[in-house]
Amino acid sequence: MTYTPTILPVTEAPVADLIAYTLAPDNGPMPQAGWDRIRLPGTCLDSPRPAPLLRALPDFSRIPATPGARDWAMVRYDTGAGGRPRRARVSFGTGNVALEAAAVKAIGNSRFTGGARTGCQYPFRLRAGLLVAPEMPAAMRALNDGPNCPHRPGFTTPPRLIFPEAYRRRMIEGWAVVRYDVASWGEIGNLSVVAAEPSEEFGAQAMTVMRSAALPASERGLIGCVDRVRFVMGPDDMPSQDGAPKPIY
Repeated sequence: MTYTPTILPVTEAPVADLIAYTLAPDNGPMPQAGWDRIRLPGTCLDSPRPAPLLRALPDFSRIPATPGARDWAMVRYDTGAGGRPRRARVSFGTGNVALEAAAVKAIGNSRFTGGARTGCQYPFRLRAGLLVAPEMPAAMRALNDGPNCPHRPGFTTPPRLIFPEAYRRRMIEGWAVVRYDVASWGEIGNLSVVAAEPSEEFGAQAMTVMRSAALPASERGLIGCVDRVRFVMGPDDMPSQDGAPKPIY
């Protein structure tokens, strides 16, 4: 797959892309010109800004998530004199119909201070669905330690599994097959990646994982050892399900 970048000034970038940029947790601040494109004309941001008396959220656990991709929906609305939202509808989003319906309903159930306002909007984000790793080929499952890595003992310091962060946020699992040597004092080195899926980043992370481990000291050390590192999402690896972003729209 080949990506070709398209360079545009912020003043010409699609509004949906600008919104998506603000919702990604690892992006930097949006330039003011970008906020000017995102924000709607109206009185919603006039001082004093309306504050939520009740911020209703969808039941995210009941919304089907897209495997490996985070969905979002921006809902625009007005409010009446009593702070009740009116005319709520989705203006931009990733097209998750269930999320859009739940987001519009959540805005309708919310209440705000500030009296009648126009041009309000609020984004809702949905955590990605789990995308399991591709099946490991039989040749990789059958790959054994080399002849100079006989009777390999167990780890004295077990490997510490840490997910590649960009894939953890998108709930993408993976695996890698790594070959390495072991020094006589038990340190692992001379690492190389035999294979990795679904991307080479899992191979790079697998080498980091193996460097965190150690084996017992031996007289001569070991050469050509092979291990398989599987990146499987556990409860502690799950990204947070946060539908309430910090930026004010």
